[in-house]
Amino acid sequence: MESFKTLIKNRKMNTILIISSLIIVASIALYIGMNKFYKNKEKNESTYKPDDVFFTLYKVDWCPYCIALEKPESGWNQVENEYKNTKTAGGLTIKFKKIDCTDDKKQFIVNGKEITSYPTIFFDDGINDQVEFVSKCDKKLFEKFVQEMTRDI
Repeated sequence: MESFKTLIKNRKMNTILIISSLIIVASIALYIGMNKFYKNKEKNESTYKPDDVFFTLYKVDWCPYCIALEKPESGWNQVENEYKNTKTAGGLTIKFKKIDCTDDKKQFIVNGKEITSYPTIFFDDGINDQVEFVSKCDKKLFEKFVQEMTRDI
């Protein structure tokens, strides 16, 4: 009877040792993998140079302000027609995009963005955080925003 209790105790102890060992090995593997991932990410980010900068309009089809931006005389369209595919001082191409946030196929683009109202316009240079254009989108104000965002890049 005594040897059976010892065997059970040893079995529990062996199980605990095996589980502990597996946890330690998994933690080491995870640490090494994450370390390699972040080193590669830092290396790629430091050498990444975008070719384009983007002004992106996030809109919905039920919003009257978004609908107004679709008109040819809107500030968005006037500035887009004037600046699209022009080069910045640093040689980057200025691009304009419109994202329909009611389109289910575009939700992966919208998710993670801090969109609190529509329309929302972001500037993205591919390296720094996005900058939101917070103003009425008339030609004069939007053009000034485009000029300021692209002046030094």
